[in-house]
Amino acid sequence: MVQQNIELGACRVLINDADIGRTRGPVRLTIRALWRDRRSDRTGASVTDRVALGTELCVTLRLGEKTLTALEHALPQATAAIGYQSLGRTPGFKASTVAESLRLHPEERSDAGRDVLLHKAVATGVVELTYGPGADRSFEVEFTALLDATRDDGDWLARLYQGD
Repeated sequence: MVQQNIELGACRVLINDADIGRTRGPVRLTIRALWRDRRSDRTGASVTDRVALGTELCVTLRLGEKTLTALEHALPQATAAIGYQSLGRTPGFKASTVAESLRLHPEERSDAGRDVLLHKAVATGVVELTYGPGADRSFEVEFTALLDATRDDGDWLARLYQGD
């Protein structure tokens, strides 16, 4: 398993090109290649090859919870209505039905030169909301990229733009 972590500074977060706010603190992009080792009786325990099983890509960030819209994207098991959010779905609910594009735009850039774009992303993991005197209303959320087989091979999960 090969893993690479990329740290980004403060970013604007865009879901389906709609700006849902800024991040607070660092943004972490984790890329993990998944492999199966191939061995044979002839070579014993020696690895003769590695076969790619896929790539896992996750983004962890902290969003300011100022609106239900931001929270809606962090809770795929929720449904939104005007003024409130409902929680709880039938077991077997597929996250791919609510997956959306996620673009992280580093704030120190005015152009899209260092953007990170996940073609289909869905929030995963635990969302913990903290309320209280003196506490900022923010929450950490992890987004996982889902495979988009409608795109070209090699571009199924995401694009990491390289600026100047």
